Amino acid sequence: MTLVKGEERVRAEGRVFWRWSPNPEIRVDLDKPNTSEKFDLTGFSLQIPNYSATIDVTWFRRTASDLTNNRGCLASLIPINLFSSDLPSQTSSHVGRLSTAKLSSGSKVRTILFHIVNFRDFTGRAILQNNHWEITIDRVENFEHLEKQVKEVGGHFISHVGRIRRIDNVDFDPEDILCPAYDSDENSSDLWSGLHYFLSFTRGLWSPPILPVGLDQYGNHVWQLWECPIVDRWRNDMQGWFNMDHQTLRDLFPGFWELWTCPTCHATISQAIFWHVESSKLVASTGGSIILQQAALESLAWLKLVNIDGTYSNNFYDSNRKIAEVNISELLKECGSIQNCIPNELADLLNYATSTGKTTGAGIISAIRNNLTHGKPSRLKRLHSVARQDKTIFEAWRLGKQYLELVLLYLFKYNGYYRNWILRRYAKQDRGEPVPWQITTD
Repeated sequence: MTLVKGEERVRAEGRVFWRWSPNPEIRVDLDKPNTSEKFDLTGFSLQIPNYSATIDVTWFRRTASDLTNNRGCLASLIPINLFSSDLPSQTSSHVGRLSTAKLSSGSKVRTILFHIVNFRDFTGRAILQNNHWEITIDRVENFEHLEKQVKEVGGHFISHVGRIRRIDNVDFDPEDILCPAYDSDENSSDLWSGLHYFLSFTRGLWSPPILPVGLDQYGNHVWQLWECPIVDRWRNDMQGWFNMDHQTLRDLFPGFWELWTCPTCHATISQAIFWHVESSKLVASTGGSIILQQAALESLAWLKLVNIDGTYSNNFYDSNRKIAEVNISELLKECGSIQNCIPNELADLLNYATSTGKTTGAGIISAIRNNLTHGKPSRLKRLHSVARQDKTIFEAWRLGKQYLELVLLYLFKYNGYYRNWILRRYAKQDRGEPVPWQITTD
């Protein structure tokens, strides 16, 4: 490979690889160039043979941790080799972190292959389609072995492989999957970002597609994208709505794509999914995650009642609809009559709601959120006193999580089955319960 700095060119041997631990990133690992002993790589970029791209690199000296860093499961420590001129020695070498890079020969592609990180197992092959694209997703052959390892010690692994092609199976510009669906100063309504958010909403963690490779009609590699999107380490304790059925993914995708590419809906949907994933992980503690859930629900209430249905004008909504409990209650009603009662299974939350005079799910989660964000000290003291003795706040989080999942499923026009973990536990092949609006329309 070639190092470039202005007019200066230096040849070096090395490799570019995806490193998993401690955090995923794309690295370049070089043998010391055949120059002076104190060669300084500051300001040098990287050129890859057969591609015209010049890639910016943040260089640093190799440390002992680069040689001995073994955190994470063995599956996640296997580097993905992206390019290698030779395997460098582990002495006198330089290490760099690559910025996002597109490598292109300028040719069109027939198909794009990619990997998916840390996605759940599901039955069958998932085929996602919209008006222009077909996305095929299969799990890797050694999925059970890799999943077992990552469950034991954590980390990341390639769980699935995928393929993108046009519905009409003609060649296309690989940049098409990165092009926004509509013109805007700043948006991420492209297919590649949409697939990331779609998979992550389904998984409840950031579970992205990575390292797409474009192949021409003869199978030659003519395009690549090197970037590190948001990705979470494997967690086996995430109880979400997805029922592990490939048909669920197929049925959900068209409705998701419709809103993802809608100029007036995209920003709200993107934000709601982001808050859903972050709150599902409890990254901001249980109380903080309740606040994120309600922010998402309130933004979706505006989207549904003002933007989609036109029930209220924007000015009227902003001036008169200031009570979160009322807005969320109407949102649940308009999204297939999602039940607004507090389930008997959430006994501690139900008891707390009774003591405060709240009779609806939207009412009690809004009250808890208000107490957490701007409640009087006496209210916070009472809430925390109750929370120390039972699972009130945790159960409020569970109810808010279910509301947010169901609202998004309804907006995506999904009419299949989902898992309601408040109601019961599920075996791997259990398809779950019909969505509430399916029951009311049958």
